[in-house]
Amino acid sequence: MDTIEIIFGPSSSKSFKRALELAKKCSSYSEKDGEHRISWDPKDTDSIIPLYRLISSWKGTRVIINGKQVIQPRVLTSWTYCYDQVSQDPNRGSCFSLRYSNIPLFPFGCKSGRDLNFWKYSQWLRLGELKGTEWIFDKPAIYRFVAYKTRDFRLCPNQRQEWVDAFLDVFPASIDPSKDMLWCYQTKEGSERIFTLMIQLGGNKEGQDPEKKEEIIGVGPKDGTAADEILEQLFTMVHLKHNLTGG
Repeated sequence: MDTIEIIFGPSSSKSFKRALELAKKCSSYSEKDGEHRISWDPKDTDSIIPLYRLISSWKGTRVIINGKQVIQPRVLTSWTYCYDQVSQDPNRGSCFSLRYSNIPLFPFGCKSGRDLNFWKYSQWLRLGELKGTEWIFDKPAIYRFVAYKTRDFRLCPNQRQEWVDAFLDVFPASIDPSKDMLWCYQTKEGSERIFTLMIQLGGNKEGQDPEKKEEIIGVGPKDGTAADEILEQLFTMVHLKHNLTGG
């Protein structure tokens, strides 16, 4: 966990009185040499977010992260909008239940990037390699990808590393869309090219040319309904094996 200290001094701003009220609500609040200080604590999130929004542009405001002063730290701002959005909606409660159009929910519990959702062209589902008709997932690479995408959201109280670990534990090592009808291949068309693999599909699907070659770069759920079914199965496995629930 990062060590974060927020420091601000006297200000002529009309918001100073409010900022001081918010700062004093934080369990770590202290005053030294005319400066007001708080140290980051997740339980103070609902006070720190509006406080930092008030004082971030003040000349006397400093943020010290792991002993170093940081200007405009993304770790304090990147996640606050979606945290507020989710927290203010009692029907949501967490990023697990968020959707964009017909794109299903976010299996890692964080909407920090569309790349972490679960749909046909999700980028993290391209991390692996094709062997025959089977897609072999590179789980360590997926783990690193999730960590990279959520790095600026690590202070969010809704972040649950134990869930990420449990979800990837039960996530399948491989998928063969030629046998599992809930899944389909990701092809170069309609998705960003990461790497190229050429296989010849056997033409066993109706209307498919047996001589036609498709450029396979990953896998994904066939559609929104399939995505919901897959995730429901995986979430149930997480609950049974690790006694955790998504949401």
